[in-house]
Amino acid sequence: MTTERYAPFVKFERHNAQKIHELSIERMGTISLSLAELCIRYAGVERVPRYHEQHRENDAEHSLMVGVLAIELANELRPELDKGLISQYASIHDFIEIRVGDTPTYSLSEQELLDKHALEQNALQELVDILPPYIGGLLVEYEEQLTPESRFTRAVDKLTPLLVDILGPGKMVMREDYGITNVAQLITNKQRLDDSMVRRFGEDTPEIVELYQYLGDVFTKEYINSQS
Repeated sequence: MTTERYAPFVKFERHNAQKIHELSIERMGTISLSLAELCIRYAGVERVPRYHEQHRENDAEHSLMVGVLAIELANELRPELDKGLISQYASIHDFIEIRVGDTPTYSLSEQELLDKHALEQNALQELVDILPPYIGGLLVEYEEQLTPESRFTRAVDKLTPLLVDILGPGKMVMREDYGITNVAQLITNKQRLDDSMVRRFGEDTPEIVELYQYLGDVFTKEYINSQS
């Protein structure tokens, strides 16, 4: 008798739960498709560094490299940092470029860097409006550099063009993309970039700044040797 009395209510609850489940699955499907589309577009953003003469790195490849490097370097240099969070930041750290494309900073003036930042701030708001809440919040944290992990990830990000230039046709990139045709020009730009790294990251991540300078020296030596 008791079961019969409550049967309509139980049936209603099961039906309601099923509807909620279906709506949740539909929402997850929408989120999955939108993020997959963004990832495909992410992989279509071409960068300046080249893996070989015919292949420029894209943002998805670059983000994988940043993530792998950053978690291992954090383990070695800053074990107190959350490596899972670093990996998350790395995977989406250049999402803004889906909107604005990649702007190489190798030869930008201070004013051009400010203009780049303003353009990216506008793009950030546009992206946050369409991203799911967790990914959107993660991107804001990274762009605003709100955590030690976001600052560490950004510093490691600056290493990767040097690594790709050392391993790939870096001399060609210097000549064709930046107009660097001699050692004096290269050294002048290296000093400027080293100084910028110290200003931006010297306090938070001095070890990464030292590594950046070391890799710059490696590339410079290879460039000089290729000239002789």
